[in-house]
Amino acid sequence: MKKFVCHCEQEIDLDIPDLLDLDANPLIMKEIIDGSYLTTTCPKCGTKLRPEFSLRVQSAKNKLDAFVLTELDRLSVYREKADAPRACELLVGFPELMERLKIMDAGLDAAAIEVIKYYVQGKAEETESGADINVFFNSLKDGKLVFHILGFASGDAGILNIPRDTYESTRKDLPAITRKKPFSDLSSGNYHSIKKLAFLDDEE
Repeated sequence: MKKFVCHCEQEIDLDIPDLLDLDANPLIMKEIIDGSYLTTTCPKCGTKLRPEFSLRVQSAKNKLDAFVLTELDRLSVYREKADAPRACELLVGFPELMERLKIMDAGLDAAAIEVIKYYVQGKAEETESGADINVFFNSLKDGKLVFHILGFASGDAGILNIPRDTYESTRKDLPAITRKKPFSDLSSGNYHSIKKLAFLDDEE
C-alpha cells in the first residue's frame, strides 16, 4: 500500500505493487497504454488524479526489464546517479512508460524510434525556435509510424506520419548510427531517451 496526498490535502491509499509483470497481467499493459492505470478520484474533492511512483516493469516475452522513476528523479537519471537497479532500462514518468509499451506492442525497436524522434524534434524546433518540444511515438497505423509533437506555443499538438520504410532503414543502419554522436550518447548508460541530449550539451 502506498500513500499520496491530493491537492486538497486528502490522504489516499493505493495498492500498487513494486513489480509489474506484464506477461502475467496483460490487462495492466492495456491500462498503461490507454492512460487509465493508477488513475483514481479523490474521495474528498472529486479531482481525477494519476500519482507517480517508482516501480519495476517486466515482460520476459518482450525482453523488457524497465525501472520507472518520477519526474523528480530526472536530473539524477541524466547524471547516472538514480537510485535504481543497475540491470534495468530507465524511464522517467508514466508518459515514457506509456510510449515504451506502445513501441513494444507495435513490435518496433525502441532505439530506432529514438533516432527518428531526434530528427522529428529538430525539424519541429526549426519551425518554432525556443519552444519546449517533446516528441512521442503514438502508434503504427496503415503501415506508417504516427508521432505526436507537443510543446508548441499555440498549445496545439502536431501529428506526423513516418513511412515504415524510413523506420526499417534506420533500424538496419543502427550499428553505424549509434557509433557517432549524438547517438552514441543515446546508447550509453541505462537511459536512452533523446531528452538527455540537451542536458549533455549543457554539461560539455
